[in-house]
Amino acid sequence: QDYIKFSMVRYSPRAINSGQSAIESGSTFGNRKNRESLGYVTLPIQPSISDTNLVNWGENPMNAIEAKAAQVSLQMMTGDVEGGTQTATSAVSNNASELKALAGFKLAEAAVGNQGANLLTRATGGIINPNLELLFQGPQLRGFTFNFTLSAREPQEAQVIKKIIRFFKQGMSVKKAQSSLFLMSPNTFNIQYVYGGNGKDHPWINKIKECALQNFSVNYTPAGNYATYLDGSMTQYDLTLTFSELDPIYDDDYKEADSAVGGGQDSSIGY
Repeated sequence: QDYIKFSMVRYSPRAINSGQSAIESGSTFGNRKNRESLGYVTLPIQPSISDTNLVNWGENPMNAIEAKAAQVSLQMMTGDVEGGTQTATSAVSNNASELKALAGFKLAEAAVGNQGANLLTRATGGIINPNLELLFQGPQLRGFTFNFTLSAREPQEAQVIKKIIRFFKQGMSVKKAQSSLFLMSPNTFNIQYVYGGNGKDHPWINKIKECALQNFSVNYTPAGNYATYLDGSMTQYDLTLTFSELDPIYDDDYKEADSAVGGGQDSSIGY
């Protein structure tokens, strides 16, 4: 049977490489190493499995004046002062009439304050071309939400349910340092969809990077009424877990995903 496995590990910050270590690795930040396993919970895979990959893109304007100013500044900052001066002179001479008109509108707007806002558009019906473009602004972290309804069929299962709830609640709790000056990070979790009995990642479901458990809620009366067994355990528990990955997804992570299922290129869905 396929199942989902939640493995709890002690949080480990990414080491900052310096000196020769940074040169050899080619990276300022190292990997999360020496992961200490603190236990795991396995549960059946629930319906409504989904994931959403996110990348942050945003609108970015740069009109012709700003672009030319950037070009001149770049030339001068890189030592080509003569070239920067020629670029600026050429830009002014080639667009003298337009710049003169624009300067007049801007001076008029400044003179009358807010009442003269967008005077260029009011007078001519035009605007300065913003050269708007969608540019990459960075990766985004993914979030995952899981829901499980647990019902004990015997006293031993009720004890297991209690341990499962305790496992997640205590695992996500903030830790106190020896000194009262600091607080330490909670434990984190590795989430794995396991395919059959081979213990490997499911090749047809997405992989998930190490996550922080940000929210864990328990509904002790999901059926809408208070009901217990003779030992006091609830007849049903409804668990909601909200995780967020610690690191964003990168292109080369997909090679790792293929090796995890023991196949060649494109042998898994990846992340």
